[in-house]
Amino acid sequence: MQRVAWLFRFYSRGIAIQLSISAAVVVVGYLIALWGMSFKSFLEGPFLPAYSFGTGLAELPYYCGPLLFAMCRRRWLATALPATWQEKALVALGYSLVLVPLFLAAVWYASMGVASIFTDSANVDAGMHAMMIRLMEQVELSINDLWTSSRTINILTSVFTCSAVLWAVEMSRHNRFSMGIVALLATKFMLFVAGLVYGIMAAMHIADNVVTTDGDEGKIQVNGIINYVNSITPWYEAALVLLILVLLGWSVYLIKNRQE
Repeated sequence: MQRVAWLFRFYSRGIAIQLSISAAVVVVGYLIALWGMSFKSFLEGPFLPAYSFGTGLAELPYYCGPLLFAMCRRRWLATALPATWQEKALVALGYSLVLVPLFLAAVWYASMGVASIFTDSANVDAGMHAMMIRLMEQVELSINDLWTSSRTINILTSVFTCSAVLWAVEMSRHNRFSMGIVALLATKFMLFVAGLVYGIMAAMHIADNVVTTDGDEGKIQVNGIINYVNSITPWYEAALVLLILVLLGWSVYLIKNRQE
């Protein structure tokens, strides 16, 4: 463990800079989400865009965590450090996938705690959940299963994006920082396309399950939609888990080869 501590000490300046910038970004993202919560309704003002942009901005530093290892211009020195490849892999994965998200979560909830002194809407996560429940009740849709699936997919897509950035940083011999940014953008675009296809498939199923009676407006068969979404979600989650394992395993393999 002493060698692991040496590795963190080697990157300590970069860690301090990255976490300071990350904390500022998270606070700004939280304030934007809090501003969105002030509208109290999906249909009032720019609630949803503000909340979505704020939380998305707060997530960005997590994706950029692996860029720490691209900030070291003397890569040969990092390779020559007196530590095994297992210890270097532990630092890379532990920092990117554990320490950074824990730090960001601490900043997010600390911001929430400070804001709670001044407003009752400080808990933006609970507020969003409550609004979703009210919205779903209007269309007789239970949110429990969909909310759980959504949170799981959000976590997996975040880990997948972070893993892709780490892989790009370890894979590249030159311009590692730039390649990490490219990997981040490419992964987000790929997830956007996957989400688009996912949404189109659900929309097509919804269209197939709309019935009309005596000229009345179409009524969505809610239970059928929920069952359909729940049936395809595990496949999407399994694909994400597989890709994450491949990227992380490949990253560890690259660290091992470079060490040897």
